[in-house]
Amino acid sequence: MTGVGAGAGLMMAPASKAATNDAMLAGRAVFASNMTYLANGTTSGIFATNPLTSEPTLFWADNRNSTINGNGIRGDGKGTGAGIWGNSDFTGVGVLGTAAAGAVGVKASGGRANLQFIPGGTAPRGRGDAHSAGEIVADASGDLWACVVSGAPGQWRKLAGRTSAGQFHVLASPVRAYDSRSGDGPLAGGNQRNIAMTGVPAGASAVTVGVTITGTTASGYLALFRGGVTWPGNSNLNWFATGQTFAVTTVSAVNDSRIVSVRAGGAGSTQVIIDVIGYYS
Repeated sequence: MTGVGAGAGLMMAPASKAATNDAMLAGRAVFASNMTYLANGTTSGIFATNPLTSEPTLFWADNRNSTINGNGIRGDGKGTGAGIWGNSDFTGVGVLGTAAAGAVGVKASGGRANLQFIPGGTAPRGRGDAHSAGEIVADASGDLWACVVSGAPGQWRKLAGRTSAGQFHVLASPVRAYDSRSGDGPLAGGNQRNIAMTGVPAGASAVTVGVTITGTTASGYLALFRGGVTWPGNSNLNWFATGQTFAVTTVSAVNDSRIVSVRAGGAGSTQVIIDVIGYYS
């Protein structure tokens, strides 16, 4: 319908299209009873009129006939928006990626991060809902879990978290971080020293070290623990006579400066040698 005014006309927008083969209108709700199929060129064997009562796909963009490495759909967002937003209001999947043999189902890259899991909910081990092997969950504490056996709640393995040590990295060869024989002299009972872990990068949470005591007097013990905290009451190595030499491999937490505190206890003293074997991060 057209209205006539002073130098201008008014055109009423047509109703949203519903019938097969009608045009799609930008800025309007469009309803369809059949699948909509968009192809590059012509592809045999495709039936674009499949009814949505039997066809699960509402819109199919098919670019297999491209002469280059073509994409089916591209989405570009801006600011904190998303290029493509996939959502399921029910128990389905927000975004599904599949690929033929030899191809990749989902590929992600990013200037800040390749992939982000949004933390939420309780740890899956304490839940009762059903899960399938292969699921990954980031709980509200920031811990990352992988389901290895399906069930309710299934069997889970913790991949990472604020309280986990992380992956172990072996140094190409052990690095000597400390040798009291080179200057500080024997460590006597009741005293401790802060030792920087040579060869350990920032962000490490713990180290694996070889600890040797030699030139002991009387008896005593040696304890390693995170630098900057009060001695927690542990011991890693003990001696019981003068003139002994012992060695152990042990693990200790480190602080943000990669410092380990070494404390001697008992009535005696000992020389201390520490070699870094690897670290966790």
